[in-house]
Amino acid sequence: MPTQWEDKYQLNIKDIDAQHRKFFEYLESTDPLLELSELNEQDVYKIMRLLISWRSYGLLHFYTEEKLMIDAGYPEYLSHLDLHDDFMSKMSAQRLTFLGLFKEFKEGADKHAEIMAFLKEFVEYGTEWFQSHISEEDAKYAYFIKQK
Repeated sequence: MPTQWEDKYQLNIKDIDAQHRKFFEYLESTDPLLELSELNEQDVYKIMRLLISWRSYGLLHFYTEEKLMIDAGYPEYLSHLDLHDDFMSKMSAQRLTFLGLFKEFKEGADKHAEIMAFLKEFVEYGTEWFQSHISEEDAKYAYFIKQK
């Protein structure tokens, strides 16, 4: 599954497009990690930093989008907000799962297979979610805003 930004995700809203590209950069940064046959401590910390960055950036991005929708009077705002909340709930749950694996790894347990499976699932979910969310849901509010 390609994790790179594609022009088809362009909404022609400068700040939103830049933020969407950043998410794809985060996803793309996992590509070298997914190819590793063994994880060392530095690699596991890279994954931890990715999760922290992804979650924090998600909050900033959703704030930006939600403010834009409210300011424009977008009528589907509340249902769009629910989608954002669902995504952030999933990210919080995934973070907790990883923290458990991280603690066991730090205590010396061989968690390579579990961490790699986690990372693969995380990247697949994030890629699929953003590809469909931008193309379907974000495209709706972008169209609404452009029509105003």
